[in-house]
Amino acid sequence: SLPVPLLSLVAPRFGNGSAKPKQILSVPVPLPPPGTRTDVAYVELLRRDNEPLGLVIAGGAELGERISVDDLRPTGIAKRSESLEIGDRILAVNGTATHGLGHDEVVGLLQSAGHVVNLEIEYDLP
Repeated sequence: SLPVPLLSLVAPRFGNGSAKPKQILSVPVPLPPPGTRTDVAYVELLRRDNEPLGLVIAGGAELGERISVDDLRPTGIAKRSESLEIGDRILAVNGTATHGLGHDEVVGLLQSAGHVVNLEIEYDLP
């Protein structure tokens, strides 16, 4: 079996590039397919009362798949943020790692996240 890496340092995906890498949760994550280059970023979504995230996820531990963005609804703040893309993997919601969680557990994290939703995402590099 292949080794499972620990993520420890990340660089921002957005911004002026001046941000310093910062420590994240050291959580084992499955390896991406061979030849895939990835990076990790932080996305903060701010929502008003009852405003939908508009984020549809796929995957979960019960399926043996990582949690990923499956769709972005046009009226949701996730789409308007222009920070997420279909296929991005969600590593954590407000500091809670999604690795090992079921689909419904992650849906619950997103629904109960409150007005500030901090996502740690992994995305493929071109």
